Amino acid sequence: MDNDKIFLVFTFAYFLIIGYYLLIISPFLVILINYGIVSWLSITLLVIYIVLLFQLFDSGIFIVGYFKREKNWRNIPDPKGSFLADVFAWWDRRKKPKFFKIILYYTHYVLEMFLAFGTFPSAYFTHKGRKLSRLYPENRTCQTHDAFVLAPSTPWSKSVYGNGIDLLISFFHDNGFSYKCYLCFSKQEFEKLLFDQTVSSIWIFGHGARGLAKFTDGSFKYSDIAEKNISKDYIYQFHCNHGFEKSLAEIVSNGRGYANNKLNSFEKNHWDIYEILKSFDCDNNCLRS
Repeated sequence: MDNDKIFLVFTFAYFLIIGYYLLIISPFLVILINYGIVSWLSITLLVIYIVLLFQLFDSGIFIVGYFKREKNWRNIPDPKGSFLADVFAWWDRRKKPKFFKIILYYTHYVLEMFLAFGTFPSAYFTHKGRKLSRLYPENRTCQTHDAFVLAPSTPWSKSVYGNGIDLLISFFHDNGFSYKCYLCFSKQEFEKLLFDQTVSSIWIFGHGARGLAKFTDGSFKYSDIAEKNISKDYIYQFHCNHGFEKSLAEIVSNGRGYANNKLNSFEKNHWDIYEILKSFDCDNNCLRS
């Protein structure tokens, strides 16, 4: 059994333990709320309950991600919309008072920090991804290399490190495969990589849709470079891929690589990368099937 499957078993045990504690706490919390008892005990129980729910959700999504990993990842599926994404887009377009925007901004900040550093296993992979990207930021073994592009949509977004980049760095470094990690905050930085002839393939992590990636200075639309004669060997899109535009893989690598048509999660990305790396033939100079 490989390390990832061992970790999966451990996560399943953690999931069961969290579920057990939720079952214990629930009756007490219901009684306190039902009788309107507001005290430090009821507030503390409510906070613990919410934290445990997040733990249950995160570990549960990780377990489900293993069984729903993209085994047919080589074939880019037809585009598809997302009701949830449409709701978010509608909400973003609505006019809101300035104070409300500030509240939403910091709520997003706190929630993302909690999901990245306060839940398991996301916190573990975020820490591991950041650590490996600092220890082994690159391994240039030939003239061209794969670019691991971390694209935070906000300056403080660290959760992008938990998307599975730890798997890539470990695999490429251990097998002597050429790569380099790039932290791209702006659209210009990313576009520069696209024109870089030494970058043969790109793995991109962050927020986005099928036809765009989000950076701190706005969205980079892949269709904007459709006529610019850019060619890459492979493109792997590990941001959300809902929507009806062409993916970057379809534009610059003739569909070679990975781009699904779903709202992705950190946990799902981990297992999809796990599946993709199984196709690398490292006894034959890490050829990709």
